[in-house]
Amino acid sequence: MKRIIVITVLIFLTFCTDRIYAQHEELSSKIEHFISGSKSAAFAFSFGGNSLYSSEDIEGGPTYSGREFYALEAQIIFKLSNRIDIVPGISFIRNLFYYSPAFKPTLSEKASINVFSIPIYARYHFLKYLFLGGGLTINVNGGDRDLNGIGAGIQFGGEFNLNNGMFLTFGPFIRTQGLLPWKNYKLTNTGVTLSIGYKIK
Repeated sequence: MKRIIVITVLIFLTFCTDRIYAQHEELSSKIEHFISGSKSAAFAFSFGGNSLYSSEDIEGGPTYSGREFYALEAQIIFKLSNRIDIVPGISFIRNLFYYSPAFKPTLSEKASINVFSIPIYARYHFLKYLFLGGGLTINVNGGDRDLNGIGAGIQFGGEFNLNNGMFLTFGPFIRTQGLLPWKNYKLTNTGVTLSIGYKIK
């Protein structure tokens, strides 16, 4: 009886090992295809307006009034198909706003928040030049106004091919940082982005 159990266990483990190896090979093949597939590099500049919301606003705390922002971003664009791209990147976003202390609401001071962000977007191309993109961002910033954590964004734009593998994209977007429910601050950027890129492969 023990011999039958041992043989059954060995057969089961052999089957599981083969299945795990097959899945590992399939996953490795997909990752290799993803990395070695068609891709582009791009550099983007964004600007526009911002708004900073604080839960302290409704508790008699300071108030904030957005002024403007600008952002620089480096992107790698992985083309999964003729219509779908995956676009990870890394960006620096400088936000300028007015800060009004609770005890002197008529006195406004200039302040800023710098945010480092890692967006991971999916982009869908349609018609001939247009695309719609969106996804999540991972954000890091210093100072008392904590925006660290998860954000999200959406973008609409056009892509125009130039000579020698170069291309331009342009369009409006909106991005929000501080989406985690326990965060006291939420920052929204609304503006336009312009990028220039090169098709590596």
